[in-house]
Amino acid sequence: MLETLKLRAAKNKNFLKERWESPINSQYATDQQGKLWPSSEEFFHPLNPIYSCFLKKASDLEYFNVILLRDGAYMLLDFFFKFPTPKPNFAQIIVPAHLSFLVPKTWHSHVLCYKVRKDGPKELTKKLVFMALGSECFMSWPIFKSQMDSWLEQFPKNAEVSTFFSTRADPVDPDFSEKKLTFEFLTKFSRYFENDITLLTGPELKSKFSKSENSFINLDLYQSATSLCSMEVVASSSSCPVYQRPEYEGFSGKLMGTWPISFNTHFDLFNLETRDSDFEEMLYAKKMIPATGAALPYPIVPKLLTLMQQRISIF
Repeated sequence: MLETLKLRAAKNKNFLKERWESPINSQYATDQQGKLWPSSEEFFHPLNPIYSCFLKKASDLEYFNVILLRDGAYMLLDFFFKFPTPKPNFAQIIVPAHLSFLVPKTWHSHVLCYKVRKDGPKELTKKLVFMALGSECFMSWPIFKSQMDSWLEQFPKNAEVSTFFSTRADPVDPDFSEKKLTFEFLTKFSRYFENDITLLTGPELKSKFSKSENSFINLDLYQSATSLCSMEVVASSSSCPVYQRPEYEGFSGKLMGTWPISFNTHFDLFNLETRDSDFEEMLYAKKMIPATGAALPYPIVPKLLTLMQQRISIF
């Protein structure tokens, strides 16, 4: 199966090679991806990693041979709402293994799954570099804010802490407002850690990855916003230890093989085997809601957050 995938990828049209001329490119999708920057920074790979917001109609899924979805839970669920049943000419779709419980049963024999694996040091240092975006989608804030105090206890109070925390419009909430997320988050941080918190710009965040004394922690813990995070890949490719985001323990797919991403970092590729299948329940809930302009109608969002909390433990 891995050899077949390599053959398909070798003949694949790659989105990033033809970014501005690609028929699936759109300003809407570019804007959606921008709301997740720098997690969503683009990088080339033969498996064609993109976000599903670029895939609007069935013919878009026939344009490529292989598509690896970088989606977090919100976008992945919306993707399968749009395409609940695969067609014979669709690309080979590869989804994040830790979100496999969101894949419709109709797709189970048509998708592969991936995990990102880093070789090298895993033990965190006392210089901590946190990355977060100030949107409820990225932070799963409605549930994480009640867990954050307990979650922080795994880190030494006297650690040297810096954070990239930038306010973004929420990709799934057209009526986004800052609410109080930014202030609540930074207040919890400053109350727990004894030292002053250093706030970073984007270039300053990237510069931290060149030193092995720094440890990188992505605060999209439930992987609700993005599964394949560019900053995680960059940090993993260096000697910088990277905090392992929690995984879904109900995934039991068989390892097919590995594909390098960069130095020290690989895609582990699996067939799809999962203990839970929650898509049909989410689809039924969506059908019970009047049509709205939101990517995910509001009543779906708390239902999805509750499901993520059940399937993925951050402790």
